Amino acid sequence: FMDKKNEESLQSLSPYFSPLFLSAFSAYSSRFKKERTRREYLYAIASLCNSAGCSFFELRPEHILEYFQSSDLKFQGSANDAASSKPAEPSVPSPAKETSLHYNLRVYRAFARFLDEHAEQYGLMPVYTGLFSSLSSSSEEMEFSMESLPSFEAINCVLGWLRETNDLTTFTAVTLALRCALTVQELVSLRRSMFFLDAHGRTGLRLPVSDSRKSSGSTGVRSRIVKVPEDAAEIIRLLTAGRPAGEENREQSLLLNKYGRPLTVRSLQMRLREACLACKIPAFTMNDLRTLGIAMMLRGGASVSQAAAYTGARNTDWFFRYNRIVTELDDSAADYSHLRIVP
Repeated sequence: FMDKKNEESLQSLSPYFSPLFLSAFSAYSSRFKKERTRREYLYAIASLCNSAGCSFFELRPEHILEYFQSSDLKFQGSANDAASSKPAEPSVPSPAKETSLHYNLRVYRAFARFLDEHAEQYGLMPVYTGLFSSLSSSSEEMEFSMESLPSFEAINCVLGWLRETNDLTTFTAVTLALRCALTVQELVSLRRSMFFLDAHGRTGLRLPVSDSRKSSGSTGVRSRIVKVPEDAAEIIRLLTAGRPAGEENREQSLLLNKYGRPLTVRSLQMRLREACLACKIPAFTMNDLRTLGIAMMLRGGASVSQAAAYTGARNTDWFFRYNRIVTELDDSAADYSHLRIVP
């Protein structure tokens, strides 16, 4: 643990670094080989805490919105979600460069996941990963590591638990993240009207393309067509089988809670986390499943351009990062490229 002199040095970075925070960060940063990495993480966290005027444990969505609003990072929620009060001015300047903000976002997500995984140990609620789940950036696709990805045994355990507890909604979300490589934002935005059958009876999904992905000067609404594998399509049919038909229900959300309301990013992530805890396995996210899904496509023979078009990637410069995952899959005994999920 840190000595008194070192602790006082860290306190100079932010007055919001409490003994509990320093204890948790000390445990988290023990994985770093270089002291420089540890300091960079502390600077990033100090920047956010000083901007918000509170400790990392007390962060709220409006603090994070305020911190990132000057960059291209978008908060996928209503402006009414944010409080009108302005947080305190930071004593450590917030990073001005876009690349720094992207790096900081990765830092916050990594530390938030650690806190959620060890929430009981530190007397916390496991809510921190959800605070950053609604942020997206152009470099978000690169935010993964082999260590964070779930094994197929772990995924199978989670699917089994969801089936036993009759949670077909989360079962469907897990399936679509893995089989169609959908982001968590895309999952919660799905509407029944987005799905269609072509002349050959194949199921497709029409996803709207965000403004940032439209070419300059283009007009009208553009869509990305995603082919839905038959096993995933069958699960969707089971999920919607008991729902009222008719034109008035076409815009109903696909993923609903027990009260018939659409799931949010946070509630969906919490459902998945609950399943992981029930299976006594390290928690993983919907984005981890998406990453694994893309790697499986490439391993199965899809070209980089095909995978990029299917997943809506803006560029393919970062696809080389999947090579490690594909290599790991090649070492597996089973041919997971022909994965089929059975409800």
